[in-house]
Amino acid sequence: MGTECEPTAATLFGLGRQDNKGRTTYAIVSEEYGVVQWSPSKKEIYVEFLGDAPIDTTFSLVDRGAV
Repeated sequence: MGTECEPTAATLFGLGRQDNKGRTTYAIVSEEYGVVQWSPSKKEIYVEFLGDAPIDTTFSLVDRGAV
């Protein structure tokens, strides 16, 4: 069972929730640093301040049961 987390001064990034095509998806965001993004062409992760631009990199969580 999950619970809400209260950010502190030590919190760098949080999870932001977006609704994408009827599924709940998440983005890793920071008001100070920007959004964690994925570049498929460079195959690298980077942080970018987007301003008003939409977030391109989101992910969803899938419970596949016991491994």
